Amino acid sequence: MINGEVLEGQTVAAFGISNTNVNPTNRKLMRSWIGQTSKVFSSYGNNYDKGHFIAHGFGGPIDVNLFPQRRDINRGWKPEGKPYRDMEKFVAANPGTFVFSRPIYNDLSFCPAKLEYGYCDTALNFAVKQFPNK
Repeated sequence: MINGEVLEGQTVAAFGISNTNVNPTNRKLMRSWIGQTSKVFSSYGNNYDKGHFIAHGFGGPIDVNLFPQRRDINRGWKPEGKPYRDMEKFVAANPGTFVFSRPIYNDLSFCPAKLEYGYCDTALNFAVKQFPNK
């Protein structure tokens, strides 16, 4: 505890190489083992998903890879979220792509204020963008 505020664990960065070798039973585990989003991140309100620093669909793990992510960004519902979804779709469609997430915090919680997301494809084209999360 610092100045009366509870210190939560914070991820510094997540990175990896995208692949298509994903265990399909893990999706069921995410619901049963981790729980529904509304219960897991209830303290953040109904506008958050169980976001993945590295999407499970192209190789990200299901446990230490989660954070409260704004639903409109994660699902690309608003103009500021569409580039995020486009980047994830590119990485998923191009196995072997280096991908990373860097959460940026403005308090001691594990919910980042922003998420820097990027990739470097096999032709060494680099794309990076920051997305709001609070």
